[in-house]
Amino acid sequence: MPAYLNGFSDLEHSSTQPEKAKAFYQGLFGWKMKDEQIPGYGTRTEISTDDGPEGSIMPGAEGEPARWMVYIDVKDVRATLAKVEALGGKVLKGATHIPHAGTLAVVLDPTGAAFKLWQPE
Repeated sequence: MPAYLNGFSDLEHSSTQPEKAKAFYQGLFGWKMKDEQIPGYGTRTEISTDDGPEGSIMPGAEGEPARWMVYIDVKDVRATLAKVEALGGKVLKGATHIPHAGTLAVVLDPTGAAFKLWQPE
């Protein structure tokens, strides 16, 4: 049985200037955006597109460059983290539970590419 559910599940833009990013992408692509408060994380902006995948914009940490991050759905974050390390990857942020949503983790593959693991509730 594979560790993934449906492969890629979400795209997330992280920036210390989320309002500027929102204005840029709305102007560029006409994406629809809706803000929601996530306790302990701040404002998460849900992105809806007419015919593409959905995503979000989140506030980034000071000093961290703006970036897009891909989420990959898994059945068991903790088991997948162990496998990441066994295969030469690195855990940047261990399993973190997001109330009423799921559990996420941030990892690097052996080449240095970052991605997030997501175990939905």
